[in-house]
Amino acid sequence: EITAVLIKFKNKMGFITWPRLIAQNTKMQAASPAIEVNRLFSLFGIGIQALQYLAYGIMFISGLSIFIALYNTLKDRKYEFALLRINGAKRSQLLGLVLFESLLLCVVGFVFGTIVGRAALYLISSATHEEYKMSFDPLAIDVQKEGILFLITISVGIIAALIPAIKAYKLNISKTLSNA
Repeated sequence: EITAVLIKFKNKMGFITWPRLIAQNTKMQAASPAIEVNRLFSLFGIGIQALQYLAYGIMFISGLSIFIALYNTLKDRKYEFALLRINGAKRSQLLGLVLFESLLLCVVGFVFGTIVGRAALYLISSATHEEYKMSFDPLAIDVQKEGILFLITISVGIIAALIPAIKAYKLNISKTLSNA
């Protein structure tokens, strides 16, 4: 008993006419893998798009939390920054220090997030392989996409650190130390 047949067409006209002929003249069903895969992705497209928006929201909240952490750190450490300035640190060094802290937080977060994400992908891959006989390599790295994600992470860190870094740059030493 034949359950499936794969037909390759020599021209595009066969691609259009054969499915119609099969449906009209037989009890069989014609399906084009490319069309069916596109339809499947369009069905999953809403879920994938929702996950992308969720990821953007998480990145925004992460940037906001980095900003709040750096701003609170600046408020708590403004006396230390004033003492650094008295001991000879330049304004640009304070600016660089705050930016470096932000970038360090972002890089550690990126590495930690990548490790946790790969572990989750491994668990998902194991579960889908057992249930649906479908698996993927969780350790496969798409250098271009991972690089873009890393650059976005660094950009969010720099943007989040701008206001605290500028405040550290413009710190009034005498006013800060007189309030200590």
